[in-house]
This record gives sequence, structure tokens and C-alpha cells, in this order.
Amino acid sequence: MAEDLSSKGPSRVIITGLGGNNTISNYVYERGKDSQIIRTLKIGGNRSGTGDIFTAIISACLVKGEPLIPSVRKAVDFIVKTLVYTEKLGLPWNYGLAFEEYLTELK
Repeated sequence: MAEDLSSKGPSRVIITGLGGNNTISNYVYERGKDSQIIRTLKIGGNRSGTGDIFTAIISACLVKGEPLIPSVRKAVDFIVKTLVYTEKLGLPWNYGLAFEEYLTELK
């Protein structure tokens, strides 16, 4: 699917939120390179804005010239960290992620 989508224009495709029993996976495709699946444990339920944060981190990394795979890993790690914190706070799902505490870690 990612290769087919890439043939229509974008050289990089990320398919996010692929669920397993207790994991979430992201399929990362970059034309001309080996694809990778970046998997992490699922923490809590779905939360508003998670995809927006994921996309913002990857976009910022790519604008800075960072490679795609490390950019996706950075986004996944950041979201995991903020999900753990958000769950600890017991915030409702529609409050999104309590990410502000960790913004200075994104460099």
C-alpha cells in the first residue's frame, strides 16, 4: 500500500497506528530504501491530538534535514513519554496529551 501511494508522488510514506494485541506500530516507507516497522507498547486508549503531535515532530525533523527513520523514532519516543505522564495525571481522553513538560527535550 505504501509503495503504491509513493508511486503517485510522495517518496516517503508513514502508515501510523497499526494495532496489535498490546502494541502500536508505524510502517515507514522511503522510496529506494528498506522499509521499517517501528513498534511500541500501547499505553492507555486513543487521545485527541496524538497524530498532530506525531506529524509536527516528524515535519520539524525533516525540515532540519534529519533522516526519516530517526525522526519517526523521536516522535514515537516523545509520544510514549507524554502518554505515560498523561495517564499518570488521569486526564480524560479528549484533553489530548500533556506534552508541555517535555517540549524542551525536542531538539
